[in-house]
Amino acid sequence: MYIILKGEVGEFSEEELLKVYSKSNCFDADALIYGKSAKQFKVLEELICYELDKASFLALMQSNEAFKAYFIQDLANKIHSAKQREYTTELSGFMMALVGECYLHTPTIVQKECSIMEALQEMEAKKSSCIVVRLEEGYGIVTDSVIRKHVLFNGYDKHASIGAIALFPLICIEASDYLFNALLSFTKHAIKRLVVMENGEIIGILEQLDLLSYFANHSYLAAVKN
Repeated sequence: MYIILKGEVGEFSEEELLKVYSKSNCFDADALIYGKSAKQFKVLEELICYELDKASFLALMQSNEAFKAYFIQDLANKIHSAKQREYTTELSGFMMALVGECYLHTPTIVQKECSIMEALQEMEAKKSSCIVVRLEEGYGIVTDSVIRKHVLFNGYDKHASIGAIALFPLICIEASDYLFNALLSFTKHAIKRLVVMENGEIIGILEQLDLLSYFANHSYLAAVKN
């Protein structure tokens, strides 16, 4: 272990500077405790330091509880810092991920004149989770809950046109937008799916469950959930 009397030493992980040690600081105790060090140390400014050999260091660890507690706590702080850097790196990756990179469901798109039954048959054939309806003012959406409400509970004719029960306006997001913004939309509008657009055309449906699944495949989410 080295105790600095004058100068500065940088602690690096590959090419990333993690910490700078200066007068009265010590460094590289890990090498004495574990027999190796995963970090590299480079002199940044003319250096004068004491050198404490391994035998003397370990003897102090055994005989002096305050000395031992200091280095154990220092190790705990380093582990915490490493986990924080890992979390930040992965979170940055999620923040930069695009909607188009997530799994998108095949959309079922029908005209407003299409009957509910025909739309349901097409949805079943495509294994879609909802029906997008072309309306005069844009697009609307029909989900399972909408079908239940109107057809099962209100007695709406299943052979009637679907346009009359479509919810409008449609909440959409661009494929080039960030997944983080999709998460915000799900939360803000209390919805379970977003229609994904690209160049003015619908290319898919982003389900809330698929976005959560994307989250679950990243270690930082597991840390947050726990």
